[in-house]
Amino acid sequence: MNSESLLKTVEKLLLAKRVEGLNDIQMVVLQSSLTGDSYSQIASRSTYSVEYLRDVGAKLWQTLSRLIGESVSKKNLRSVLDRYQQSAVLAELDRKYFWGEAIDVSIFYGRVQELKTLEKWIVKDRCRLIEILAIGGMGKTALAVKLAQQMPAEFDFVVWRSLRNAPPLADFLAEVIALISHQQEIELVVEPTVHISRLLHYLQERRCLLILDNVESILLSGSPRQYLAGYEGYGELLRRVGESVHQSCMLLTSREQVAEVASFAGNNLPVRILPLGGLSIEEGMAVLDDKGLLLAGKAGEELVDLYDGNPLALKIVSTSILELFDGGVRKFLGQGTAVFNGIRLLLERQFDRLSMVERQIMFWLAINREWVTVGDLAADLLPVVSGGQLLESLEYLQGR
Repeated sequence: MNSESLLKTVEKLLLAKRVEGLNDIQMVVLQSSLTGDSYSQIASRSTYSVEYLRDVGAKLWQTLSRLIGESVSKKNLRSVLDRYQQSAVLAELDRKYFWGEAIDVSIFYGRVQELKTLEKWIVKDRCRLIEILAIGGMGKTALAVKLAQQMPAEFDFVVWRSLRNAPPLADFLAEVIALISHQQEIELVVEPTVHISRLLHYLQERRCLLILDNVESILLSGSPRQYLAGYEGYGELLRRVGESVHQSCMLLTSREQVAEVASFAGNNLPVRILPLGGLSIEEGMAVLDDKGLLLAGKAGEELVDLYDGNPLALKIVSTSILELFDGGVRKFLGQGTAVFNGIRLLLERQFDRLSMVERQIMFWLAINREWVTVGDLAADLLPVVSGGQLLESLEYLQGR
């Protein structure tokens, strides 16, 4: 095989495995190695030393060895890629992973325990339906992508789809069924309930991981656990995926608890909910460090704690600290304003989905500042709400 073809093989492999693409120096080392050039010859045509190029090459060969499953070195690079290109493995990669709009997670912080928990639920406990639940910015999407990347051998198919633009159920089902049927079913014109049955057929026949991101996009604002008009069929889909016996797993990410998941979830049941909290202090400090903040003393820890380890909030506020306070975390903390600009927008997107009663509860909890009983909280609310409505709203807030 020619070098250009082998380069495309490597690029396709990295894409299929969701590994960050080659940077410029890695590409130079790979191209030159495929043509038989030594590190000394590569160095003579570049500004890099032989030692640095050798280190870049060693790390690149390690990555390729891990992805291909065979030891790769500069010496055997071409022969290994030749065999790999001619094998059925590469063709299968094209047919197995359908990442859609999944994000790049080459930079990923912490979540070791959460990944272990999710993998246990999927592999050992054989869970059929899982929801990752958290407010905006906590990293639900990144966690789901990282999990899928770590489990390639577990599934026959991995399909990622975002519901951010609220695709109609019939369109969603038709697309997914076409993918996991190897395009054997591409024109589905019957009712969505029949589509669901066809999807379940394939979930029983093959081990699939279906990831639905941004599920809150098909839920009705201000009316917890209710679907947008015309999207109620998604509830039927989730109910049947959770109830039916099959060998696959559907993983959801959402800012709000989904009714069908809440109804069937339990520690010993095949439906589970993972509430996702913030990063630890150490993990949050890594976010700040990557953003370029100089963290002296306890200032960095205070900043992570202030934003409850929310990765997106930490990235947003880091940019503001760099631009407005010349990177001085203590100066920023000293001015006493935590919610502004991007942080405010992040919170408003969550807050705007609350019902009027839920908003009142949030206001009064903030005003009280300390723990209050349900009875005391009820006395604060005006207009008066019934005990049942108050308990229901508290439960819904917990699910958000």
